[in-house]
Amino acid sequence: RRVHGGSCCFLMCSVTSLLLLSCAVCLSVARVAATSMQSAEEDVRKHVDHYAKSVMKDPEGMLSFPFLIPGGYYKQLWDWDSMFTGVGLLEFGSAPYLAGSMLNFLANSTEDGKIPGCLTPSGPSAVIYHAKPVLIQGAWIAAKATGDYVQFHRYKHQMESILQYWERERKDNETGLYVWYNVMESGADNLPVAAPETTLSVSSSDVMVFLYREFLSYSLFLRTWASQVNSIHARQWMTDSQTWKEKAEAIKTALNQYLWDEEKGHFVAYDVKRKQPISNRVYLLAFPLWEPTLLNQTQIQRLVHELTKEDMWTDFGIRSTSSLDSSYNNIAVIDPYSNWQGPVWINFNVVYAYALKQLGFNELAETLANRIVNLLSKDLAVKGTWHECYHSETGEGLIADGFLSWNVLGASLLKNIRENINPFQLS
Repeated sequence: RRVHGGSCCFLMCSVTSLLLLSCAVCLSVARVAATSMQSAEEDVRKHVDHYAKSVMKDPEGMLSFPFLIPGGYYKQLWDWDSMFTGVGLLEFGSAPYLAGSMLNFLANSTEDGKIPGCLTPSGPSAVIYHAKPVLIQGAWIAAKATGDYVQFHRYKHQMESILQYWERERKDNETGLYVWYNVMESGADNLPVAAPETTLSVSSSDVMVFLYREFLSYSLFLRTWASQVNSIHARQWMTDSQTWKEKAEAIKTALNQYLWDEEKGHFVAYDVKRKQPISNRVYLLAFPLWEPTLLNQTQIQRLVHELTKEDMWTDFGIRSTSSLDSSYNNIAVIDPYSNWQGPVWINFNVVYAYALKQLGFNELAETLANRIVNLLSKDLAVKGTWHECYHSETGEGLIADGFLSWNVLGASLLKNIRENINPFQLS
């Protein structure tokens, strides 16, 4: 008995020792991972801090206000680049430049609300047919950051003209859906939802969400001006504010009626001319998560499930196009189109990270944010710079060496996620 008891005692001590050793190893690995993540975050912040001023430009030529440009390959003022870059650099002093970028677009718009998506000091560029509907929300975010809402009041007419352009020229009256001029205008240059030559035909969740946010932002401006601007029109602005809020609700109705696929559990695109859905699995399948008021709880759960499937969710972020799609590739190309058929793009990944956090999917939000920051840190370590997009299977930077645009969103991402701050939130 004594020998047997001694063996049991020895065995128990051995197991205990192994458990303690295992715990120590786990704690050590956790510390290393935390240290590595902290280092990655510091690397990204240092890079942004060093180069931030290089994308902030003083007024020049036809650009009468300060503005933002993407660093590296691009030197022009672009619609969603300036919005995303301005948000990403808010703690680095970008607010006046974000405001100025939006003011430049508003000031250069025509009487009937048309404005190209790319401006240069010498004038508009025709490379993007029309600016994406992000200008008013960009202005609202800038106004919140500066505390100056009145600076945009002189361009009230231009704001409303731009929104009326979308109502008049881009709305399919039968469905209530809004359409892109072409896929290039959407910013996702070759996303497999339409052929490059297809025009004024395809609606997708991005244009609907952007316009929903534009209508709400203009409604918020009207309400704010009514209280801050001494005008006999203040009461009418309050009434108009409600009108634009109701127009936003109409977008919600059309989005869910025509773009939500109940069987698939995610959003699809829709060809309003052919009257048929376009079901390719692309990053837009869950894009309305950005504005939770567009969705019910069942939709939210199903969208998160679809977004985190292996064909979309990778170690480096979310793919632009599903790995199951016949067009899927990670080719490094920028001319004539940048590649949205597989690579990871920072802008929509950051939007998803903030959306997941806002919706209470904290672990997924932190995981995605960590992967974005690690991706950017790895690019700096390997190539010493950043790129426009990334290989979704290796994390390799693909094109546009020196790109400094929406990737600056990585600088504040983890900090904001930890502190539950969403810089894109409108109200």
